Amino acid sequence: MAASTKYITVPVSSDIASSPAWYGLVQHTRTLSKNETYAHLNEKLGFTAANIKAGFLGLKRYIQQNASRGGVTFLDGVASIRNFAKGPFSGSNGPWVPGKNLILVSAVELDPFKSTLAGVIPANSVAGVKPTITSVLDNTTGIYDVIAGTDDFTIAGTELGPDADRADEYVAIIAKDGTLTKATVTSSSLQVVKAKFAVAPAAGEYTLVVCTRSGYGEGTSLKSATRKITIA
Repeated sequence: MAASTKYITVPVSSDIASSPAWYGLVQHTRTLSKNETYAHLNEKLGFTAANIKAGFLGLKRYIQQNASRGGVTFLDGVASIRNFAKGPFSGSNGPWVPGKNLILVSAVELDPFKSTLAGVIPANSVAGVKPTITSVLDNTTGIYDVIAGTDDFTIAGTELGPDADRADEYVAIIAKDGTLTKATVTSSSLQVVKAKFAVAPAAGEYTLVVCTRSGYGEGTSLKSATRKITIA
């Protein structure tokens, strides 16, 4: 089954192989924020966003309690959630060194969720990552390339999709003196990114920048797209 899903191949060096191995990074076309997820599930399932949020928080609390007792949590047909130890030990008797050794919680996928995309054949994006910005729109005033204070604004383009959970992927403005001010990303996809500033920047001319891995995540280099704008 063909799909619009894309991937790129990147090399990984090996001390025992004469030539690098290659592995694939699949592109994620959009990141849903928590609020967007609640709203989407409200539309699909009919439960209120508040009830859906409460359900997620309740499940989170139960998983934390079960994990603290050394238990494994099974989400039927989705995942098993269990503890594992991270960090090396000096020998068979340990000892456990706080800061060096720690217990983490990990989810292991289960079928049928695990095999949901088994039939999808992605396309190799040989062109790589080349983000571009085609327009910046103030959603309140309807004016392009001019953002008024803390108004929501929309960035349109290609290969954008910054992951707001990563500190080095962001939307920001750069002043003439090089000062960088980050905006809060409220919605992110490859073609459209929505953001706003928590505090109104000083009026003037700036360079808007989107720093992103275009949905490919770790293993690929960070790229940026820029556009000249005005803060009113």
